[in-house]
Amino acid sequence: MDTHCLIFINCISLLLLFIVLAFWRNTRRQLYAPEIFDLVAFFTSSKIILYFLLPAILRGYSDWAKDKVIGATPVEIANVYTIEFISLIVWMVCILLTLRITRVGRPIANINHGGKSMWLGNNASIITERTAKLFMMVVCLLYLIFFPYTYEESLNLSLGKGSLIQPVMMLAGPVVGLYLFARGRKPAGNILFGLGMVVVVLSMMAAFGGGSRGQIMFAALWLLFLYFFVTRKKYILYSCVAGVALVLLAHDIMLQIRAQPDLLDQPYKERAIGMARALSTEKNESDLIGSLEFRFGVASRMSVAFLRLVNDGQSAGFKPIMSSLYAMIPRKYFPDKPIQGSVDGTMQGMGMYIINIVMEGSGMMSEFFTGVHAYWELGLPGVFLFSSLSGIFIALCIGYFGRFASAGLPLMMIMLKPPWLETKLWIAETIADVFHTLVPLIVLWYLIRFVVARVSREQKENIGIGASPGANASAGTLGRQNGR
Repeated sequence: MDTHCLIFINCISLLLLFIVLAFWRNTRRQLYAPEIFDLVAFFTSSKIILYFLLPAILRGYSDWAKDKVIGATPVEIANVYTIEFISLIVWMVCILLTLRITRVGRPIANINHGGKSMWLGNNASIITERTAKLFMMVVCLLYLIFFPYTYEESLNLSLGKGSLIQPVMMLAGPVVGLYLFARGRKPAGNILFGLGMVVVVLSMMAAFGGGSRGQIMFAALWLLFLYFFVTRKKYILYSCVAGVALVLLAHDIMLQIRAQPDLLDQPYKERAIGMARALSTEKNESDLIGSLEFRFGVASRMSVAFLRLVNDGQSAGFKPIMSSLYAMIPRKYFPDKPIQGSVDGTMQGMGMYIINIVMEGSGMMSEFFTGVHAYWELGLPGVFLFSSLSGIFIALCIGYFGRFASAGLPLMMIMLKPPWLETKLWIAETIADVFHTLVPLIVLWYLIRFVVARVSREQKENIGIGASPGANASAGTLGRQNGR
């Protein structure tokens, strides 16, 4: 039975990867702005390779060792794969149907986008690209402003409270910074390229000092996409390889850093120095293969808990969705606001915590498959319903962000939840992201666009203050006549 389940999950992983690649190849031909669609397809394929195919292969290597430790059976793992497979197929079909029905992607104008054509959308104009550049500059500047507030304890500072938009800027800053870094000085310009470099250095230092392997891997994958689909600058590929090499060399040290209170309590400078010293002096004796299976197999392994909860009659129903509807209200004005995605309003009532309690009896959180989360909520109807809604949302984002010129790609990347890179968002998270992430960024975009359009209009009016071209031409003709 174990062998049959192993063959099944490997086959279903390969089949799903083939379907995604075929879906990407055929669908992008119908779009005039394929770069944003490429982004979604690239990270969907990456998730399947890392969270489906790689754990399936490694489970054969270890004989299901990691799963047996927590009592997850091969049959349960196979059921998890099956439900997530169905969810992804429904999700892709809804993306395709939505793109065709809404007919997004019709071009009005094009600009040079890192050597490629980048669609501007129905509101295409030079103002849109100017807005995009200024928008990315403001995001980077806000990231730099809020950086000390976010890491004030590590930097040994005392700055007080930050801002309501601080979380979204700390999320968006590294995405935009890496994008500007990848575009280079041409066409981004020296100022934007320099800002991007500063943001990249700070964000990677923070990731390394905090032991966040996911943040560094996200940066590497984001740069890898930009290298293949936007611009083929060699330094992008070198930076990507360096990031992956750092994680492979220091994965054990970065994992242990979070469990060392004496080091975590130190200021950031001493913490980073301590990690660098440990990296250069300590021998990494951990099992890399086992670590990969543990890390990337956790989503499918822990999602078994959702199946057990349903079998025990403990489905979540609409509770995670209902708790997310309060996301629009700032906690400052509603201190008792339920935690988004929670069944009881508390942090421990979120699915990512409940599955750890069921499987290991711990209060920690872990990743999970969003399709199986939907199964926990409403069973198979929930898988179809919530996967469809997620697909429609992603398709609308693909069409909408195509109107944001060169800022469209980083905006789409921000909505894919870095550093977790979840293209098939679970609906409770989607509802919260609309209010916490999308709305602040869109408001900022249109404020900047209003200013850019106003300045541009005033410049045109100032140019038109002098004599008109027709009047100048008449004067010149009259002068020549008098000269005769």
